[in-house]
Amino acid sequence: MARLIIKLSPEKLSNPDADLRYDIPNILAERTGGSLEDDGYDYLDDNSMVIHMVSHHPDTDVPRAIEILQTETIHGNHILDAALIVLIDNKIQKVVFPKDFTGDIILD
Repeated sequence: MARLIIKLSPEKLSNPDADLRYDIPNILAERTGGSLEDDGYDYLDDNSMVIHMVSHHPDTDVPRAIEILQTETIHGNHILDAALIVLIDNKIQKVVFPKDFTGDIILD
C-alpha cells in the first residue's frame, strides 16, 4: 500500500477553509470508489495543511486524484493552485504534482 500526501499552502487558496481537511479526502475516496482512503491530516509550522491518504492502486489513483483536483472547485478553491502532491511507495517519496517541482519536500 502506498500513501498519497497532499500539502496545501493556505496563502495560495482563495478560501483556506479548514473543512478542506475533510472534504478533499471524502471527494477523492468517493470518486475513486474507495481506492483512495482518508488517513488523517496535519498542520505544519508554516500553517500548511497536509492531507494523508492511503492508495491501493497508485498507478491509477495518482492520475485520477490529480484530474479530480484539477476539475473540482472545493469551497471556492482550485486546489492544484496551492498543492504539492507526493506519493510515498516502499519508503520512496516522489513529487507527482507539480511535475516541475524542485526543492526540498517538507511534510512534517
